[in-house]
Amino acid sequence: AFRKAIFSSCSGKVVLEVGCGSGILSVFAAQAGASRVVAVEGSPATAARAKEVVHANNLSERISIVTGAVEEVVDEINSLLCGSDGGPPKADVIISEWMGYLLMCEDMFPSVAFARDRWLVPGGQVIPCACELWLAPFSHPDMVEELTAYWQTRPYEVDMTPLARHALDEVIREPVLDHLRSVECIISEASSAWRMDCAKCTADEARERQLDFDFSVIHDAPFH
Repeated sequence: AFRKAIFSSCSGKVVLEVGCGSGILSVFAAQAGASRVVAVEGSPATAARAKEVVHANNLSERISIVTGAVEEVVDEINSLLCGSDGGPPKADVIISEWMGYLLMCEDMFPSVAFARDRWLVPGGQVIPCACELWLAPFSHPDMVEELTAYWQTRPYEVDMTPLARHALDEVIREPVLDHLRSVECIISEASSAWRMDCAKCTADEARERQLDFDFSVIHDAPFH
């Protein structure tokens, strides 16, 4: 999806990528015909790997890798985004794969908003341009069983079952990624809780968001 969007948007454009990781999206932008690509990466080790990828694809003259948080390397980005005519620094397209758990939990979108508000030209494009968060209550006894199974196996012939619930509480303090194994696991229709416009959403809106939702349960089951 990113590659398709980039190839339909970046030809002849100045592109800024926020948090480039391996550099593959910047490579796509250069392959799509971008006139210039500036890729920013906060991790020095990851930025070094991205430079290797750019070099391996013979794109070092078209892609510049900047090491540092985008908020902290403004001067370097400014110098790279300035046009050959000495015009103000600007980007026609901003790319970033910033999404985390529940969209926002990696707290990277504020950096995208910072770059957008500082460098994106009026009418410029942000990729992705919009995101939507969908929620659905589910029932997944097998997952609960897997997360607590050890404590119910009588390790060393000791009954540890009282700790099973505490173990589950510890595990679910963090997001648990899993696949629901059947449609019966969903106990209500999914609904859209929030749709954000990446060209307009502010850093504060990304960090502080209260969502209201209602569900009608369609069959009896434990609610996990």
